[in-house]
Amino acid sequence: MSRLGKEDGLTDRIYEAAIFPELWPNVLDNLSHAISSAGGILFAASAGEIRWTSSPGTFEFMRAFVDGGWDKRNSRAARLAPMKYPGFVHDLDIFTREEIDRDPFYTELCRPKGVGWAAGTIVNVPNGDMMVYSFDRSMDAGPYDRPAIEFLDTLRPHLARAGLMAARLHLERAKSAVDTLAAVGLPAAVLRSEGRAVAANRLLEDLTPHVRICAFDRMHLVSKRADAMFAAGLRQIEKLPSMRPLSFASRGLDDERAVIHLLPLRRRAHDIFNSAACIVLITPVAKLNPPAEALLRGLFDLTPAEAKVAHALGSGATPRAIARDLGVSYETVRNHLKTVLAKTGSHRQANLLGLLATTSLPRANGEPVRSEPVA
Repeated sequence: MSRLGKEDGLTDRIYEAAIFPELWPNVLDNLSHAISSAGGILFAASAGEIRWTSSPGTFEFMRAFVDGGWDKRNSRAARLAPMKYPGFVHDLDIFTREEIDRDPFYTELCRPKGVGWAAGTIVNVPNGDMMVYSFDRSMDAGPYDRPAIEFLDTLRPHLARAGLMAARLHLERAKSAVDTLAAVGLPAAVLRSEGRAVAANRLLEDLTPHVRICAFDRMHLVSKRADAMFAAGLRQIEKLPSMRPLSFASRGLDDERAVIHLLPLRRRAHDIFNSAACIVLITPVAKLNPPAEALLRGLFDLTPAEAKVAHALGSGATPRAIARDLGVSYETVRNHLKTVLAKTGSHRQANLLGLLATTSLPRANGEPVRSEPVA
C-alpha cells in the first residue's frame, strides 16, 4: 500500500465526478488502487430501483449482483444499514468468519466472482436515495486492515458531499425543466419510475380535476382508467427506458378532458444520481371544432393515415364514407380506427368522438388555440 494515506488529488476528482458522472469509474478505480482493492462500486437504491456504476475490476461482480436479485438478499447491507455508522466498515466488523463461510451472499455470489472481502459505507441523501460505496478484494488478499479503513474515512465526507451535490444538481435541473414548460403554458412534472414527483410546476398543481399528488409525492390521475394506463406506462418506462413517448386521454371531475403525455428521459451513462424517469405533460382540452390532422398526430402519435381517419370521423363522416373519400377499403378504415381508439385511450367510438370534439392546445395565458387546418 505505497499510496495509502496519500490523497493524490482524489478529493478534487471526487467533486468533479459529482458534476461529470462519467468520471466515477475512474475515481473508484483510483481509490481501489490506494487500498489494494480489485475495484470500487457506487450504487444508489430507492423504492426497489438500483442505479450503479463501477470501476472495471468489479463491474462483472456488480452486474451479477443486480441480475441475480441480490439487492433483496444482501446480508451485508442488512447488517450495515441498522448500524447507521458514519464511516467505513469491513466484513469482520459485522460478521464472524464462521458466518461468512456459510452465508450464501459470500459462497454463491462473492467468491465465485473472485471477491470476498469488502469495505463499505452507507450515505443517505435528501432525495430519498440510500447511497452505498463499496470496495472489494479477493479472499486471498485478506480482510482490510485498520489503516485502509482510516484512509477511506478521511475521504468519506467528500464522497457524501459529492452525492449530495449531484442530487441537488439534478433537482435544480428538474425544477428548471418544469418551470420552462410552465412559461409556454404546459402543466408538467418530472417523475421517478414509481410515480413520485421530483418537481411539478404550478400549472400542473392547479389541475385538481385531473391530478392528485398523494402520500410520498406520488402522482395519480382522477380517472381510474387513465390512472391504470398511467401506471402501466411508468412500468414500461422502467423496463424499457428507450421507449417512445406515450399519450392517452383522461376524463377528470365534472367530465373535464385532458391528454396525458409521458416522455421518457434518457439517462446519461454512469449517472446514478439521476433518479428521474420521465416528464409528464397534461394538455387540457376545450370544446372546439374537430382538431387538425397535424395536432392529432402530435397529441396521440398517430400516423398520417390514422390522423386523416380521426379528423374525418370528428367532422361527422361515417367509416364507410371515409373509406370512399380516401379511396381505401372499409376494412382499412376499421383497422385505422382500432389503432386510433387504442392510442387515444378510448374504448368505443362514442368516447373518441367526445374527445375529438374537445381537443385543443392552450396558450400560455390559458386561452385555447383553435386547431385550424394546416395549409
